[in-house]
Amino acid sequence: MGLRPASAADFHAFYGRAPAWRVWALVVEAAGGKVLGIGGFEHQPPGLHLFMDIGPGIDVRAHRRALILAARTVLRRARESGRPLFAVRDPDQPRSRDFLNHFGFVPMEEAQLQEVWRWRKQ
Repeated sequence: MGLRPASAADFHAFYGRAPAWRVWALVVEAAGGKVLGIGGFEHQPPGLHLFMDIGPGIDVRAHRRALILAARTVLRRARESGRPLFAVRDPDQPRSRDFLNHFGFVPMEEAQLQEVWRWRKQ
């Protein structure tokens, strides 16, 4: 398992398009180079929008260590910016609430179309 910087080709292969915003991201790979997911942050005013997207059919529990390492790496890099950090919870990922809580995010109170969380240490 490993982490490597994401390229434009990685975004096209994983999402079918280029990112809409300026982005810093990592590809999380299993042994043999299979892409498990992509995590990083987009520079969206007023801060950074953090994301972690897992590939279809990937068992998150089987790759928990690699995904947590990726999340810690992304969060460390994002915190260095000094900008506000936000994440959108994916209701289709059953453990996404626990994941965000684990990394210090709390839900924002404002009513939104999506469930937006902010990093509580700001």
